[in-house]
Amino acid sequence: IESFTTKFNLVCEMEYEQIILGVMVMIGLTVGSEIGCRLGDKFGRKRVMLFSTFVIVPTVMFAGYSPNFWTYAILKFICTAALPCIWVSSHTLIIEIFGKDYRKNAVVIKEVLWPFGGLGLVIVFYLTRHWTYFHLWTGALCAIAIPAFVIIPASPRWLSVNCKGEIAESVFLKIARWNRRNLSHDDKLKINSILRRLENNVDTNQEKKLGFRDMMNSKNVNKT
Repeated sequence: IESFTTKFNLVCEMEYEQIILGVMVMIGLTVGSEIGCRLGDKFGRKRVMLFSTFVIVPTVMFAGYSPNFWTYAILKFICTAALPCIWVSSHTLIIEIFGKDYRKNAVVIKEVLWPFGGLGLVIVFYLTRHWTYFHLWTGALCAIAIPAFVIIPASPRWLSVNCKGEIAESVFLKIARWNRRNLSHDDKLKINSILRRLENNVDTNQEKKLGFRDMMNSKNVNKT
């Protein structure tokens, strides 16, 4: 049985490198949380989720063959920076796709699935007991999510506010077919009217761009 700690002898006077690795993870999560929402707003929630998955899969697998500590730490940083991009984009996509009557249940189901994913990692580690194989199987499990993007629709709201109303309308019609709903001609006109109204009401030039500094200036956040 070989672990990352025994491989690079991260004990005694080298134990501080484990602390550095933990710091790299937290920095990666912070960076990913900061850029995840911005990338989702610019390129679309679905695209960011798919791109982040394509980043995570190889970095996790290649990390199992890291020749030294710093290579592993850099790959770990890249992976942990991509994770929040998926979290933010998936949460936003659920809110924008589901109606208000089903939105809460969809979010709860999404959050319940994360612990099951963590349980899967525990099982993988129990069966492999080697840090290289653990990374390979973890990357393979992450790759299982890629075919799901064929089914996952793009956000109709993001499409409409980015002047892609026709694609947004096709997404709604596809969702209606999945739900076995027969839309009348008036229903389709109503959908088209809502999307056009939403597109016309968006003025990106007058939007206030919020950043990390605005979050720190919030009195409610500072109190907590």
